Amino acid sequence: MKKICYILIPFFIMGSHLIADCTAAQTNVGGTCYHTADLDVLVAFATNSGLSTEYGDVIGIGTQNWINGRLTFVGFYSGELSGSIPSEIGNLTELSQLYIFASPLTGTIPSSISSLTKLTALYIKDGQITGTIPSSIGNLTNLSALDLSGNDLTGLVPNSFCNLSTIPTLDLSDNNLCEPYPTACDITNDIGTQDGTCVDCELGELSVNGETCYSQNDLDVLITFAT
Repeated sequence: MKKICYILIPFFIMGSHLIADCTAAQTNVGGTCYHTADLDVLVAFATNSGLSTEYGDVIGIGTQNWINGRLTFVGFYSGELSGSIPSEIGNLTELSQLYIFASPLTGTIPSSISSLTKLTALYIKDGQITGTIPSSIGNLTNLSALDLSGNDLTGLVPNSFCNLSTIPTLDLSDNNLCEPYPTACDITNDIGTQDGTCVDCELGELSVNGETCYSQNDLDVLITFAT
């Protein structure tokens, strides 16, 4: 019996080293440590799409790359997901590239996406995304590629997009965006052809969303209060 115990002890010790030593912020999935907050973002995508929300399943959605337990690259293509883009996406703070191509995702682009300050490439194209473009995207100054073309985005192009006017790839074409376009920079070619019908305001009026006209004087008063 003692000999059996002596034999088992080394195997137990060796097996214990095969178990990932995760931190409090991580979860062990199949022997690998993943940042729990990143996993939960994938769970939110899966929930919106009616897919399995088990951690072991969500790490197989789309194309993913993880470095030191953090999600740095994710790509969803051709109908892999449905539903909406979850607001939790802003928790992917180590993400450098996000690709969503030809997806039936609906709803708006959550403003929390502006928390992804390490993004170098953001593609949400050829989908069914609606609503206005969050102005905070223009503050993602590490971007070298931004493509929101082929959706149903409406309203105005935020002035903050002038911060991105020199990046190699900027494409907002084939949406329902309206003039006036930002005047502090020339990104007209990047905005391209738009498909929608925009409101035509009277003299002294301005549309801030491309759909409703407001008195310029009234807007100036509100701006004064805000500052």
